[in-house]
Amino acid sequence: MSTTSSRLLVVLSLLVIASLVFPVAVSNVKAQEEQKLVVGVQVPTLANPFWVNYMGFMQQVADELGIELKVSDVQNREDKQIADIESLIAAGVDGLVVVPQTAEVGPKLLQKAEEAGVPIVVPDRWPGVEPGDPEYTQYVAFIGPNDVKAGYDICSALVDAGADKIVAVSGFHGASVHEGRSEGMHQCVEEKGIELLAEEWVGETREKGMAIMENYLSRFPGPEFNGAWHLNDDTAMGSIQALEAAEVLDKVKVAGMDLNPDAVKALKEGKYTYSTGGHWLQGGFGLIMLFDWINGVEPTERVVRLDLMGVTPDTVLDFEDKFITNPPQYDIKSMSRFYNPEAQTYFEISMD
Repeated sequence: MSTTSSRLLVVLSLLVIASLVFPVAVSNVKAQEEQKLVVGVQVPTLANPFWVNYMGFMQQVADELGIELKVSDVQNREDKQIADIESLIAAGVDGLVVVPQTAEVGPKLLQKAEEAGVPIVVPDRWPGVEPGDPEYTQYVAFIGPNDVKAGYDICSALVDAGADKIVAVSGFHGASVHEGRSEGMHQCVEEKGIELLAEEWVGETREKGMAIMENYLSRFPGPEFNGAWHLNDDTAMGSIQALEAAEVLDKVKVAGMDLNPDAVKALKEGKYTYSTGGHWLQGGFGLIMLFDWINGVEPTERVVRLDLMGVTPDTVLDFEDKFITNPPQYDIKSMSRFYNPEAQTYFEISMD
């Protein structure tokens, strides 16, 4: 870890269980360095800035570990995801890092990898299968955000800002991250005794957010709501556009998730109440776990749930300084158990 690690908002260490470490000869290390791995990567949509950030960190990890990435944008389509994973496998990839579009398609993707004997790591969206299931021996690990907590925290931030009547913009039914965030929101609504006027499941793009907010403003004129919960930043940015066009943004608190660049800008301008995130790092972490597995080193944790950091207008400048202006530097190889058998892995994301 670099000497600046004490300033990192992401604290990383590797939990070592000696019995799980496979012996690695020095000659094997040299051989691996000379052989470039090819990994197939699937993301839901590169139209969402979150997935662009996600791929940026994955590429950083890939460059450090000598991995070639073959990337598939599945455009939020299950049929394209299945066709593309078949193409990646046919191209002879050494491993896969795949975000399932929904929990329903998850087992199909795992089965494709199983049949081909290609190891697979699943970030972000739970595939409906636990790692270690004997039917899926190629399923290395799952790593993703604690979505229930994230959804709760988004709602709680709205309440803290004074909202007591809210509308919600949710994503896709069947996508574990979207279902989890909605579950957390409903927990918050019940516990804090506020009113949820409506929740619509529309997807995850800015255009969808803008369209549903225009619909809400028509259904609840005034508006009758003073808070707007969103599954992500991109839909929230669309809602802000609609609220600004209707000249009622000052009456509605808006919150979401991902800490995308536009969200940071909106937080600084006081247009956005809250965003939570940091989990764009999960793909890179998953790639390290896959690299180790291919090289005979099992992960110490096969299910990793990330608690995220929350940012408000009061803390956004601190976040911007530490994550954007002076981004943390990562010693990738020190996080790999293949290169550093004594390293211990654990992931914490916070503003502390």
